[in-house]
Amino acid sequence: MLKSALTITARRPDQLWKRIAVAFRHNQVTFPTLGTNNYQTSSSQPSLRHFDWRNETVRYFSSTFTKKKIRIWFGSQTGTAQLFSLQLSEALIDAHPEMEVSVRGLNETASPADVVKEQDAIHVFLLSVAGVGEPTDNARTFYDWLMTDPSDLDWTQRNFAIFGLGNSKAHANQFNVIGKSVNDRLEKLGAQRFLPLGLGDDGDCIEDDFDKWMDQFLHVLEEDSHDTAITEEKNDKQTEEVENEGRVASKCTPTIEPQKQSLNSETCHNGQRRISSKYPILELSSPSDATCTPSRPDLFHLQQSSNPFYQSNTYQLPVISNRALSMGGSDSTMHELQLSLDIDDGESVLRYTSGDHLIVYPRNSSSLVEAYLNVLDVDPKAIIKGVENHDSVPQERIYPFPFGISVEETLAHCVDLGAVPSPSFARYLMGRHEFNYKEDIFNARRTPLELISEINITLSLEELLFQVAKMKPRYYSISSSHLAHPNTIYLTYRPVRYVNGRGALREGTCTRFLSDLVPVVMDEMENKVTSYPHVVAGIRSNPKFRLPSDPNNPIILIAGGCGVAPIRAFVEERMWLASHHDDPSDDDSQKCGSIHLFLGFRSPMDEVYRSMVDRAKASGVITDANISYSTGCTEPEQNCALVSQVLAQHGELVYDLLEKKSAHIYLCGGARLFGAAIEDAIISIIQKQGNMSSQDATEYLRRLIRDGRFLEDLAD
Repeated sequence: MLKSALTITARRPDQLWKRIAVAFRHNQVTFPTLGTNNYQTSSSQPSLRHFDWRNETVRYFSSTFTKKKIRIWFGSQTGTAQLFSLQLSEALIDAHPEMEVSVRGLNETASPADVVKEQDAIHVFLLSVAGVGEPTDNARTFYDWLMTDPSDLDWTQRNFAIFGLGNSKAHANQFNVIGKSVNDRLEKLGAQRFLPLGLGDDGDCIEDDFDKWMDQFLHVLEEDSHDTAITEEKNDKQTEEVENEGRVASKCTPTIEPQKQSLNSETCHNGQRRISSKYPILELSSPSDATCTPSRPDLFHLQQSSNPFYQSNTYQLPVISNRALSMGGSDSTMHELQLSLDIDDGESVLRYTSGDHLIVYPRNSSSLVEAYLNVLDVDPKAIIKGVENHDSVPQERIYPFPFGISVEETLAHCVDLGAVPSPSFARYLMGRHEFNYKEDIFNARRTPLELISEINITLSLEELLFQVAKMKPRYYSISSSHLAHPNTIYLTYRPVRYVNGRGALREGTCTRFLSDLVPVVMDEMENKVTSYPHVVAGIRSNPKFRLPSDPNNPIILIAGGCGVAPIRAFVEERMWLASHHDDPSDDDSQKCGSIHLFLGFRSPMDEVYRSMVDRAKASGVITDANISYSTGCTEPEQNCALVSQVLAQHGELVYDLLEKKSAHIYLCGGARLFGAAIEDAIISIIQKQGNMSSQDATEYLRRLIRDGRFLEDLAD
């Protein structure tokens, strides 16, 4: 115990947290006055185990942590929570090799109660939000069980930490609602919280959020793992180190530059290649020994193996058309891709419904792959056969990609070479900790290749493949109706191209891949033969985003930019239904409920699908169409306004449709700005037209969401 009171001050909350972590290791801490950055220690209270610096609330545990097991559980929809789980596992193994660490999905137990059955462990939950405030598919069973009646467990013997993954820009009212509710529920049940609730925001820089939370986790774990019998002198010295450096000097700070070694190898030009002592050594064979052909356009041949690369129900779909949709001709012009589903003797092997997503598996451009191969010291055609001493490799270091393919194929299909490196990989490449990840790396959209070239470092194949981001499938809203096109899928996309703050050209991995897929007509002996490239893709059902089961229900369609894709599908479906009505004597306008369209584009040159909208209006399928442009209006009849502003101008109509005619609203487009602005506009309309308070209007919108009358398909 300290002989006298210790005052801890800090200019920033995160510095304060680290200083408190040092101070409370050997002392009990009281907080007589919250809302200040000066706290005094004493020995009159239980030991501190949680300080949430975001809102300066305090929780207390009793007893000193002595557990040696860390159980990491993820609820992941697109793979980010799973990726973070593996990063945390690796950091824990580096810092505490004596601890038993595991990573599992929340659906990987016989029953949800088995997730928390171990009392002698810290249970770490990484929980994403799916849709509008819903748990992910693999977390649903555990979440429902936890929220109902898990009272048969002694929760006071369970220790937990939670990091939530959400997007404050897409769904501000539902931001990290799953992580928050699980955190509150565990506390209510009596479980002991080990660390502040972490809230990752994908609307900003979620990688930086997680890195800071993980750093806190490692430091608190390090402090708790130490012997409590430390002298006052050493305690004061460590406190001083935190004040001077903003970081506790401890073994939880990983080694940035592992010792490099050389390995004799026939797959290198000089007979040797670099390896790292940190990662398992990959076994390579020369191309002449390979049984597979290098440089395939995809890895679909592995689908028939015991270790398929793509998920089930994935197919190679021929590209039958790929065209620009507007006359602007700029790099940002929206494009339409048509994929044939007739790949099995005229039968469609894939079935989809309007509102579904197409899962696309992209590959890196050949020029980018070649650039990375130039900084490695291995033969691009060398085959990755396996891992040395495979049985002794820990879980977090298991090689994540297929064996039996070449280095070149691995770089093309398995890793995202254009992705921003994670904070830990960036530190590894730069050889230092002291930099602002968010500003220097994330916002600048820097790539591993850029850092490698700038710093002029050597990197082994293992160091690259074990740390670079995995290639994720991309999800695209289907822009065609299954009724009108049962054997074809339409995709609407915009090629992503921009120059970052450092003057480097950046391209979207998947949109660059899609842009290159153009059917080629070849003249063979005066017989024109068309060569069709293909996309490896599958269908992701989206049952919560459907037209009303009763076609007489009116609908309000709101979209901006590429959000027009599912709107096109819905309009096309209503047009098909109108043209196939049982009683042809009925007026077209009476066959389906009214459609009220609100579309927004960057400029008149950016507008797409105008001819379809005009046909739908002429036939009475669309009741009214309000099309506006952010900029570039040159004609008096062009409406230069934001979609949210146009909605406000039609507030009385919108509210009347919702309140009196049970209309459904469909919102599609960008999540961070567009979706949030439209939600705010809808709440304002409800508040004004319904003469409600802001709180009541927000609850009205939530009720629409719960009733399935306000549906969103938002992404960035």
